[in-house]
Amino acid sequence: MLQSVGFGARRIAGRIVLDEYPGINHGSVVVTLDGADYLTDGQMAFFNPLPLTPGVPSRSGAGFHDIGAEPVGRGFEATFYPGAKRETPFCFRTDPDHDPVDHAFFLGGYDRSRHSSPFNDALYVSRHFPDSIVTLFRHIKITVASDNTVTKTEISDAERKKVLVEELGISQEMAEGLPPDESGGDDFLL
Repeated sequence: MLQSVGFGARRIAGRIVLDEYPGINHGSVVVTLDGADYLTDGQMAFFNPLPLTPGVPSRSGAGFHDIGAEPVGRGFEATFYPGAKRETPFCFRTDPDHDPVDHAFFLGGYDRSRHSSPFNDALYVSRHFPDSIVTLFRHIKITVASDNTVTKTEISDAERKKVLVEELGISQEMAEGLPPDESGGDDFLL
């Protein structure tokens, strides 16, 4: 998408550092603008792109949306708080041996994760607003206020559709077409 609107963008792969998901387990996108690299990642969903300058720590500088990157070896470790959890940051470690990767690499990763990803059996959608973050996961609505206060509310199928359309900006047609969450599954994002 970024390339189609004129940005110099490339796919990269690395690791969200979690014991239960070892190895390369996350794809991301780096945009090069005026000779500088910026991490732009939908999962991390920060407001401002994160500068990636070799040997230099950086921050996205967006208040409670802020994430940071520290140089590690030939790559970076980016720390971020997922929309649903605020207690302990997650870490995305870039892998210079997987920078860049092609579309086929992403498709292979998708295929390998079909039966092992926590995102395969339940809806997970998060949107960052200037003063809040709203996340839906497993019939739970999580709202993070700008002071990092977290409110979790269990919601019905009808309420889920309403939040998707009225708060998260998903079309009514798409909200109606979403399958129900499967039972069980991984809840490490809650």
